Amino acid sequence: MELKSRQTIILHKLFENGELTDSEKLQKELKIAKRTFYYDIEHINDWLVQNHLHQVTMSNGRIGVSLDDKKKIDTLLKTENNYFLSITERNSVIILTIALNNKPITIQYIMELFDISKNTVLKSLKQIKEELEEVNLNLVYRPKMGYLIEGEETTVRKIIWKQLYKMSTSIGLVLVRKLLQSTLEELTKDEIDFYELCRCIIKQYEMDAQINCFIGDSGYEYMMVQVAWIRNLKGYECEMSEEERFILMNTESYQSIEKNVMKMHMQGIAFPKREIYYVTSIFLGIDSTSQQTPEEEDAYIYNIVQKFVRSFSCIACINITETERLCKTLMHHMRPLFYRMKYGVLSQNILVKDVRRMYPDVFDFTERAAIDAGLNGISEDEIASLCVYLIGCFDEKRIRKSEVEPSKILIVSSDSVSKARLVKEQLQKAFGWEFVCDIIPKNQLKKMDLTEYVLIVAIEKFEERYRNSNLVVIDPILQEGSLNAIAEHLVTHILQNSYDSTIQDILDLIKTTEGLGNVDQAVYSRL
Repeated sequence: MELKSRQTIILHKLFENGELTDSEKLQKELKIAKRTFYYDIEHINDWLVQNHLHQVTMSNGRIGVSLDDKKKIDTLLKTENNYFLSITERNSVIILTIALNNKPITIQYIMELFDISKNTVLKSLKQIKEELEEVNLNLVYRPKMGYLIEGEETTVRKIIWKQLYKMSTSIGLVLVRKLLQSTLEELTKDEIDFYELCRCIIKQYEMDAQINCFIGDSGYEYMMVQVAWIRNLKGYECEMSEEERFILMNTESYQSIEKNVMKMHMQGIAFPKREIYYVTSIFLGIDSTSQQTPEEEDAYIYNIVQKFVRSFSCIACINITETERLCKTLMHHMRPLFYRMKYGVLSQNILVKDVRRMYPDVFDFTERAAIDAGLNGISEDEIASLCVYLIGCFDEKRIRKSEVEPSKILIVSSDSVSKARLVKEQLQKAFGWEFVCDIIPKNQLKKMDLTEYVLIVAIEKFEERYRNSNLVVIDPILQEGSLNAIAEHLVTHILQNSYDSTIQDILDLIKTTEGLGNVDQAVYSRL
């Protein structure tokens, strides 16, 4: 005698409640008729008696079960392949089944797997389709192939990892482990314990690297190694750039896994060599749910480069022309740096001491710009490499100190000079520029010639008559938006002054050119 899925759910509901439960309330929760409910209870009691366990008790409309039997019942249910899963867990298992099973997954297959109706399957598939679409994946049906998940492979594996973490019961994990085992047996034509094999690979890695991986009891990492194996054999592979592969190849993790894969091949077990990179990323402690597609990663790294260049220009008070070209050039250096930081791979630079001694200011500017760009924890070796790279990228014409007088900034506060001083300190810390800074109370504005200031910082809103293009209204504690607005004003002023002489040279050349005639102010402004 075996329990049906609904009867298994009733048992687990009783265990969850712990004490006597209102039977009418449970019927409504399960959406079943009273007659069906009592039929299920009778069948459950027959099953309990058959297995020498206490029966379900009913008294005055309340129902309960002996909590002492919970472990025995869990064991029996696993043995008999009866699985109690919540709706969330069931949807997760359906996703995993579609992504990892080697058989065509149809509505009928899902109905039989979970003992549920066609309407329930269709409802689950609709929910799954919506969940996948949120991450740009598609659930499609192909004749003779069944349901498939289509999209970027990196995203597919992220969603698989996410579903594993949704398994809140041991029964769900047992079902997934059986799915992985049966699929690998079918694909490899081998009947070894693949879960245990993956566990041994990780244990060997711990011995090789002399570390502990701190893998939980659920064994998600073991299962993700099997996932990579299955997805590769099914024809799917995560894309990685050459830079990322190169970084991974030089880690102890990669070398340990590669050695184990070679041993497996000698024993006739063919693990896909291309998956060593992906498995290495798991072993290095990278959360698979945070991995990005190659396109997303390129955009992310390029954004870091752009912010780094902007910050370096602002912090060092340096005019950089051809910024876009510089960013594209720096991408070739920043990409491997990003992967080294991502995987915790240390880089050694024998020139770090010399760079710090010869270019102390540039080293400081580079470090501050890197941190501002989000490269927190960057090592001095990496900073020195970036520093040398920056120095080598520019010549005197392309990067030079501005030769104008220090910028004059006016800070206006209505009620507290201490607030104005706080703002001044934050500006100096943020930009590292030397500028003349005047602080006045708001009531003295009428006496001031505001045209001599490149920037007016107000700690509260100004009256309309005082407003001009150089005014920035801020709070005493500078936020990113305020800092960006201030930086834009200062950089514009410095660029304009530093290029004035160059523009004038161009105009003089134009005037001496035959047939061009006089050059008016509009041409100057456009230049």
